[in-house]
Amino acid sequence: SVTSSDADLGINTGKEAKAFLDAFAPGRKVKVATVAFKSQLPEQSDARVNGFLDQVTDQVEVVSQQDAWLAEKAIATVSDIITANPDIEVIFAANEGGTIGAAQAVKKAGMEGKIFVFGIDGTEQLANMLLDEDNVLQAVTAQQPFEVGRLAIDAANAILDGKPVEKNVVVPVLSLTRTNPDGIKTFLEQLKTLQ
Repeated sequence: SVTSSDADLGINTGKEAKAFLDAFAPGRKVKVATVAFKSQLPEQSDARVNGFLDQVTDQVEVVSQQDAWLAEKAIATVSDIITANPDIEVIFAANEGGTIGAAQAVKKAGMEGKIFVFGIDGTEQLANMLLDEDNVLQAVTAQQPFEVGRLAIDAANAILDGKPVEKNVVVPVLSLTRTNPDGIKTFLEQLKTLQ
């Protein structure tokens, strides 16, 4: 099998959040909510959420954990979280729809620069949100499906040639952060080549 690690996706976004919180809130805990897809795919969802929380455990207090993996549902869910927790400062979303909805809910609440979103998945929309001057979405961790496909084809060819192959290959994840706009632009250029 050739795949990405769900734990690595969460861990990597957690590392980016840790670096952000070291600068934003040194020495104090911030309130965080998670938006996931546990009712849909519990193991995958938990691996991402727990990977994230393991990296920031000393820096956050978890005040809400909800399921909302579609953008429309995430807007409503995160809006409710913000209403119930007006002093919340970080939202972590475990997939693309949750991340988009969380960022839109923060903007809808007029909390740009006060609530910061971290997420998972790499798409054109998320990359552009990272480049947006609204300062809401801070970082996402992307899978690399093109690399997964390339390595799977390489493995298939090796098997056909009678060569040994790794039984399980984990493709590294890719950080996309507001602090590295050049990396985001490179990612967007790579996406264009795949269309």
